[in-house]
Amino acid sequence: MARWGFLIVMALGVTGCVPTSASRLPAAGSLPEPVDTVFLDTPEIQAERLQAFVQKYSEISEQTKILYLLQSMKDSKVTFIRNGDQHNGQMAAGWLRWKMTLSRYRKDPLKDAHDFIVRVCARSEQTGIRYQIRLENGDVEDLAKVLEHELFALEKALKEQLMKTALPPGSPPLQAQQAQDTTALPVPVILASAT
Repeated sequence: MARWGFLIVMALGVTGCVPTSASRLPAAGSLPEPVDTVFLDTPEIQAERLQAFVQKYSEISEQTKILYLLQSMKDSKVTFIRNGDQHNGQMAAGWLRWKMTLSRYRKDPLKDAHDFIVRVCARSEQTGIRYQIRLENGDVEDLAKVLEHELFALEKALKEQLMKTALPPGSPPLQAQQAQDTTALPVPVILASAT
């Protein structure tokens, strides 16, 4: 009887009915602010990169967010680890860009940047080994976790930029406006198309 239980569990795992750790990650919009935030670069470099990116693009789609993540990887000085092999940022970004061209992503397209992280950047499709990065201080981190932090920071910067551009010049901060006007509408949220 124990043999049948084992076979059923194995069959569920092989067919994909048992969720992997990557599929259990929450959606990017529902993530709380990360506690132990790790980025691809130093906070100063990451802040400069974010500011330049937000200023360069007037409208940010999910494709543009993916471009930001790939460009951040390409420009990063960390070491990327895939199936035990070490690669620089340019090789890692190129690999993930190539991986997005596979037929499975044409049949079931990526929905957003979070989906890109979970499905493309989390692990090797052949071995199941999670992708990692080695920081300059020698610490090894999960690539998907770091990219979630990068995406969270990008979305936070976009929201801050939206708040700045939504207010007329010389107006008080949004909180002061809402305290004065109880009929104030909520700040609009950018909805990205699933392209």
